[in-house]
Amino acid sequence: TQVAARLGREWARDPWPVLGEGGPAGPELSRLTPAGIESISLRVVPAGRVEARRSLLEWRREPDASPAPAGLWNGARGSAFIASLEMLGAPVAGFASRDGRTSNVTRAWVAPGDVQAASGEVEQAARRHGLSRLLRFDAPADAPRSLRGGRVLAFGGPDTAAVATLSPYAGGTAVVVHFQERLP
Repeated sequence: TQVAARLGREWARDPWPVLGEGGPAGPELSRLTPAGIESISLRVVPAGRVEARRSLLEWRREPDASPAPAGLWNGARGSAFIASLEMLGAPVAGFASRDGRTSNVTRAWVAPGDVQAASGEVEQAARRHGLSRLLRFDAPADAPRSLRGGRVLAFGGPDTAAVATLSPYAGGTAVVVHFQERLP
């Protein structure tokens, strides 16, 4: 815990959010970086020493692009489809990345109304932007309580794919959309 606290203080100097967790093996710290995600798992080994395992998940960004603030979608990338979902309300979270010629955007909202209403809004936006519904899956009645009433929608179009998950949430519907586009 001393090593985790020291590392956490050091990382806190950077503008990237730091998450700390404790598990059976020991503490773990994770943070967003300009290039991706960095995690360090710590555990005590014989003779009172601490072993650290560092993991990096990096994706490419445009060479001169400034980093998006704290993993939020900065509006510089994405699609008209994602932008059109603003009718769901203000997004509560988002993330964008680019890997070579592939652009990825994930955004989340808490929409007013039930899953059926939010689902209709997402489907209309998809149609308006030339995406065809590929799949609709409604959670069965005997699904675990946390999944009941949920829905998954998948859409496709030329060089694009989108998946939306919708779940009942206090005061409305939680909507998460993952959008991937192959760039020219």
